Amino acid sequence: MNELDVEHRLTEVEQRAKSNSHRLEELEPVVKEIHIMSNTMIQLVEEVKHTNETVASLDKKVDKMDSRWMRWRVPRKRVERCKTNTI
Repeated sequence: MNELDVEHRLTEVEQRAKSNSHRLEELEPVVKEIHIMSNTMIQLVEEVKHTNETVASLDKKVDKMDSRWMRWRVPRKRVERCKTNTI
């Protein structure tokens, strides 16, 4: 390899390095945005978990209320039948 070949290769390497640096600079904002979106998704998942827990708790409460209502409803029908029979 003579001096001209070395200079030519060095120029090519420098150009490639500049090109790669430029590409990296263009990608930095994209990477930052992906990081922000990832953190936002983590927060949303936590909120959904909390919402699901709340819904499950409310479901249990509604089921409990329904069971109480059903126990009250059966005797009520008997009372209504008795009223109807006595009239």
